[in-house]
Amino acid sequence: MGKTQTLVVWTQGRARHSPKSSASLRLHIDGTGTAHDPYDCLGMPEAIVVYTKVVLEGFNMSLRIYCKFGIKFVAPKGLGMVALSNLVLIGTPLGFVDLSIIIYNCTIRDILGSRAWAIRAGYRVRQTETITIKETIFQNNSACLGVVAEGLSNISQLSLAISRNTTFTCIQRDSVKAVLTPSKNFLLNIDCNVIVFTKNTGRFLYPTLEETLGGKLTITVVIRNSVFSDNAISVANYLVLSRHFQVSLCLFFKTSLHAKPFL
Repeated sequence: MGKTQTLVVWTQGRARHSPKSSASLRLHIDGTGTAHDPYDCLGMPEAIVVYTKVVLEGFNMSLRIYCKFGIKFVAPKGLGMVALSNLVLIGTPLGFVDLSIIIYNCTIRDILGSRAWAIRAGYRVRQTETITIKETIFQNNSACLGVVAEGLSNISQLSLAISRNTTFTCIQRDSVKAVLTPSKNFLLNIDCNVIVFTKNTGRFLYPTLEETLGGKLTITVVIRNSVFSDNAISVANYLVLSRHFQVSLCLFFKTSLHAKPFL
């Protein structure tokens, strides 16, 4: 099956379930030859919307995909997970709605524009949602990960884990931004282990709190074994934590923090 046919099946066939579907889709696609001839989205004038749980993995070689308007994954029945592995997403923004996310061994690059984000994720958090990013490169993007989450229970929790040499480089705006609305108590846990943040002009982490009626946001940030260097911002602007938050822990362990404007 050719590349164009494969994406037709994906976007118009099994993956395009109704929002009520609980089915899942596993796609393992040979990336051979896509370095010079990436999969495209058939000139579609809008984002592909996939209403199902998905595992998408390239094999033999990294699978390259170019979809100008991006791919949006929406949780069936408000539950599910999307796992992406061994992909190179070129100018292809990703969107996630109420889905736990695993991104492993991917490159996400060249997503540019004044309002562009490489990844946008939206949640109505009843208990716990997780975003896991490992061995992934974010390169030459306007901004990387933007999360908008609303807590719906007495205690709602969002956990973000970034690890294994995940690299942020040549990022113009924020690498990680979270806009959070707690109903009562919202816990944001961020764990970064072995990350590289270099040659950027924007902040690494910038959580913000929407106006609420008595909601409380508690943030825990742990950054270990990581390198922040050669960025065109001050060290103080790597992590911007508002005085309106309750910060339970902000720990840097075996991490170097330098700010030197790059050429």
